[in-house]
Amino acid sequence: MTNQITIFNVVRWALLLGAAGATLFYGGLSSAPLPYHPWVDAYYDLLLHAGAFATLAVLLMVDSQRKPAWIILMICAVLAIELRQYFMPARTPSLQDVFAGFVGIGMGSLAGWVLEKLGVFRKLSGRKNES
Repeated sequence: MTNQITIFNVVRWALLLGAAGATLFYGGLSSAPLPYHPWVDAYYDLLLHAGAFATLAVLLMVDSQRKPAWIILMICAVLAIELRQYFMPARTPSLQDVFAGFVGIGMGSLAGWVLEKLGVFRKLSGRKNES
């Protein structure tokens, strides 16, 4: 299979870099506390973790040859973000955040697997069947 620059690949990598950047910045680099949202008061942080890592997982599942490596990298990112928060006075690491990140990785990986089995990634990228 040759690497082609397609609109799909450009959009996928732009979304991936944006999601990764937002996840890393708000999750591990920014010392500002998360904004308060009364409608999801107790679960905002957990939804942020799960949603960010689910988005990353779906986008990374397009790379069918490196799935295990991407999953391991995302697990390491979840742990690294929480470890980094330990050293930030305005942030508090928690096992709930780690669990939410793992749930997001699982949900995104499952969604990516389903989309791959349905051929959505192949159709969007214009690739022929790789099997």
